[in-house]
Amino acid sequence: MSQASEILPSRVLVDASEIHELAMSSHSYIQQAIWWVRLAKALDQLAEEIVCANLTRLAHEFARHQPAISEDARALDEMGDEALRAIDATRKHVSLLAGESAAAAQVRDSVKWVWKRVQLMNCLFEDLSLIEGRTGDPASQGRRLRSVPMR
Repeated sequence: MSQASEILPSRVLVDASEIHELAMSSHSYIQQAIWWVRLAKALDQLAEEIVCANLTRLAHEFARHQPAISEDARALDEMGDEALRAIDATRKHVSLLAGESAAAAQVRDSVKWVWKRVQLMNCLFEDLSLIEGRTGDPASQGRRLRSVPMR
């Protein structure tokens, strides 16, 4: 497994567990219609969670509290935009190629890339949260910025 899959943050901004499960599905499972249906739904939900996390606001908040990390905070927002573009591209592939067994492995590789990008985004979020928590500001101590998935 790759290094990105070995890095699991304790503070999760965006839950990508369903995408991870689908990315690691067996070859025989990705040949089935249910995989394509679950994947389409999971990609839509992941995109919604990223949008609802409001990474632009989070980046501004981190930068306001710790100006020294403003570049890293901006990177969080950029990673979110990049993840959304990757999700959109993968979702289009799912719409166009659903059910085509020859394309399933390629689509699964795209899903793996999306998952890795979200994991890296979660790791950066955790790092920024830890840095912000070390400021000594009582308002930021123990605060956990976490998006709540909409159901």
